[in-house]
Amino acid sequence: MVHPTRRCIGCGALRPKAELLRLAVAGDEVVQDPRAIMPGRGAYVCDRACWEQALRRRAVPRAFRRNVSIDPSLLDLTS
Repeated sequence: MVHPTRRCIGCGALRPKAELLRLAVAGDEVVQDPRAIMPGRGAYVCDRACWEQALRRRAVPRAFRRNVSIDPSLLDLTS
């Protein structure tokens, strides 16, 4: 059985979807979507280091294809 893969927006690695943390947009704010049930475009990160790298590279707005606000506490939750 083939498992779906997704690309991390921080490091660019392709990994099985189950190993990554999904992020989604609620309104204009980026939030975690661990159950992957929120509608719309999602973005994936491997871990906290990749999240920090995605922020430095400004990859989060690109991944969602729009300007989004990023809650600083989300960084603490993605450990």
